[in-house]
Amino acid sequence: MEHFAQGTEMVRQIQEALPSIEGNSAHFHKSHSQWMVATLDITALTPIRSIKHTLAEISKTRNAIEEAYVKRMTLDVDETEAAARLDGTTGTARTRIEILRREIAYKKKSLDDASYGAIRKLAHLCAIYTGLLSHIGREKITEAEYEAEEARYHVLTCLKQALCAARARGGVIDEGNHIYLFDMGMPSALIQQHVSDYLRSEKEMVANGAAPSHEYTVEWMNSVADTLEPFAKKNADRRGMTVLDRNALAHGSEQVRSEQING
Repeated sequence: MEHFAQGTEMVRQIQEALPSIEGNSAHFHKSHSQWMVATLDITALTPIRSIKHTLAEISKTRNAIEEAYVKRMTLDVDETEAAARLDGTTGTARTRIEILRREIAYKKKSLDDASYGAIRKLAHLCAIYTGLLSHIGREKITEAEYEAEEARYHVLTCLKQALCAARARGGVIDEGNHIYLFDMGMPSALIQQHVSDYLRSEKEMVANGAAPSHEYTVEWMNSVADTLEPFAKKNADRRGMTVLDRNALAHGSEQVRSEQING
């Protein structure tokens, strides 16, 4: 009886909290906040790579919404069929159908909650996408522009990783990023010197009472990237690698024809 009384009290507490829980849960039903998506999920250091990542997230979220919609339609059919089977059914067979209908209702509620969260996520991703295009003053991008930006994206990404690794290793770039640099044809010793000089400048700023900002770091990375980008193309040429085949681009022949006509 004591356990029964405790269980009754627990149920009462749950029932009292449920309206608030259900109301506040409606704010979520998605894995990440808008802030997290914009700052920690989409982290590419170049605009077109950020657009590519955003479009990939949009595609994944759209697919999830469409799959949920199909599942919801299937559950609606299952619910209709289960209701029809109730007529003339008695005993445990009827109980099983009623259990099935409750299960269907639960699944529909879960799908609706997840779909609402996915729709809000998709709306935010669309805002990010249009914002990124506006940021670079464009209405659309081409695959050729994406390919042209790739060298800078990888140089900046490696610089970011190398700098973060060096901070934790007494100023020395780690093995993994040295391999990354080597594969791109970058002068690793020169980049190590750039990183050492940068960390020294930060130390001097702090000693003089200044606080090196994130913007300061990004400006340094971009200035170094300006000098390093050409090395990747030279390395590919030495190896006989075709970095860009315009005929292999999406709508490539139209792009080539347009360039020939206009050029």
